[in-house]
Amino acid sequence: MAFSTVTGSVLYDINITRVNCVADEYYCQNSVCSGMYRPPDLPIFNISCTFPITYTKLKLKFTSYYKYTVFRQALLNQQEDICEYFDNRGFNPMLKIFGDSVLKYSDFQGKKCPFENGTYSLINYEVSLEVLPPSFPDGQYRFDVQLGNQVKRQILLVQIFATLKNKILF
Repeated sequence: MAFSTVTGSVLYDINITRVNCVADEYYCQNSVCSGMYRPPDLPIFNISCTFPITYTKLKLKFTSYYKYTVFRQALLNQQEDICEYFDNRGFNPMLKIFGDSVLKYSDFQGKKCPFENGTYSLINYEVSLEVLPPSFPDGQYRFDVQLGNQVKRQILLVQIFATLKNKILF
């Protein structure tokens, strides 16, 4: 999916050019991943996954890649235990920024580990551009969000390809 330049960010002009979703159908069944953009609104994403069994552990990994001639890991590489986040919300700044925002649009609100079998969704999630730190240089990026369980490191991968241009001149 391609989005035009997103307005509303104080720090960046951002152009989301593509979103890929890859799910392991054994661990994340009936997966849905879609997005839409209607100017001047923010991009909206819908992601859904059905867990066929109970998961005692869920891990979330955020990674950013900067495109030189190929995409190389840059600036952000953070893996967190979702169960620990639900037990102690204030312990990690990365999850504090993204986690609280995601909880507002998901049915994870009020959940704790273990995660019973069933469908978990993120509905009409508005991508807030205000959470990006001012340290990202201009260029092309790929942002990966990876969900894993106690058995497999990746059961769902969402990749967002974007071009960032800093509005602030130094």
